[in-house]
Amino acid sequence: MNIPRLSLSDGELAAGVSIIKQYSVRQTYPLHDHDFAELFFVSQGQGLHVVNGQHQLLEKGTLVLLRPEDAHSFSAVNYFDFVMYSLGFPVEELQRALCYLDISLPQQPLPPHTVLRGSALLAAQQQLERLLAASPARRLPLFRAMLPPLLHEMLSPADASPESVPVIPPWLAALEEAMRQQENYIAGLPRMLELCPYSQEYLNRMFRLHLKTTPTAYINVRRMVYATELLMAGQHSVTDVCFMAGFGNLSHFYSLFRRLYGCSPKEYRRIAPESDRNPD
Repeated sequence: MNIPRLSLSDGELAAGVSIIKQYSVRQTYPLHDHDFAELFFVSQGQGLHVVNGQHQLLEKGTLVLLRPEDAHSFSAVNYFDFVMYSLGFPVEELQRALCYLDISLPQQPLPPHTVLRGSALLAAQQQLERLLAASPARRLPLFRAMLPPLLHEMLSPADASPESVPVIPPWLAALEEAMRQQENYIAGLPRMLELCPYSQEYLNRMFRLHLKTTPTAYINVRRMVYATELLMAGQHSVTDVCFMAGFGNLSHFYSLFRRLYGCSPKEYRRIAPESDRNPD
């Protein structure tokens, strides 16, 4: 497979570091690697990180160092999204910081990573906002000051026990991908159990551990997004939309819809410009 290799621009090389703040998975680049090092930090939300053929759930506070050879991409988890700071910098800058810390990068399939909590999370976000606001000429000194502590968070000795991001088992990643298909999430939990090689009890545990939700909640969000698409199209009654999206109970549909969107399906449709008529 021919994976695109990204490079820093001449301006980014001159500045010594680039930084962007991305507000959605949709703003990220498809599967790629780099000829530079990258550090990214998730400040809000969650998403899936596909790196070197493995899947990890990114949550608030996740900090990852990507080596040039790491091939990666991002995808949304059940339509939830994230806010992420991404820093690109020459490998020489990484080597400088590692030399200062007197540590080396571990030889392992997954890139170094950790999850920052509490004051460490707040401090990292403040530093990144300061770096983002700085002029290109001032960014490199700020970056050189913040990089070693962040690397220490990820590469500290084992007895310091930095928090790691669990790898999502391949069978669960494949199941999550399959359940993105409309016919599967409309069929619901019975279909998920048909596709799952394990018991429902084990499936529930793995969903909570790796995706921070339940199979039922996952399916309901998928169905709800489909329901909003039908509502905006304006071709079906709310009752029809309820059953077309896989919900067997209209009252339950209304309750879940209001909980997720803060309004009723009829109220939601009034703000949709695509609706030329109201069949209710």
